[in-house]
Amino acid sequence: MTVAPDGSGAVFGALPWYNAEAYDLVYQGLTDVTALPGTMFVLVSVQRSSTVVVHDLNTGREAGRFDLAGRYGNPLLTVVGNDLWTIDYDTFVRVNLSTRQVVRKVHLQSAAQGTMQFAGELFVWAARR
Repeated sequence: MTVAPDGSGAVFGALPWYNAEAYDLVYQGLTDVTALPGTMFVLVSVQRSSTVVVHDLNTGREAGRFDLAGRYGNPLLTVVGNDLWTIDYDTFVRVNLSTRQVVRKVHLQSAAQGTMQFAGELFVWAARR
């Protein structure tokens, strides 16, 4: 991966962990990517997956992964302080980035039995002074 010095853009190379053995490439595209602050890693989410992959920019390989709420959503990733905040289909999930452990999850939308209801996207309002 090549990242512009000012952070305005990036060119992503091959992802050896993103293949037909691990994902259904017709239905599971890449959803989001965000930098893991202070590291040479990025977090990558995949459609219809509750697993976030930690991708090493130096080696071009997977450096780890962690699970969200098991709801198989299309997680958009937002770093807030030392946490990752995301919506996993119908559940808000907060992950401590130091430990990569879920520290909080809240089911946001109930639905008819046997179904799930998409909760939408997360928006973080930055406080202004």
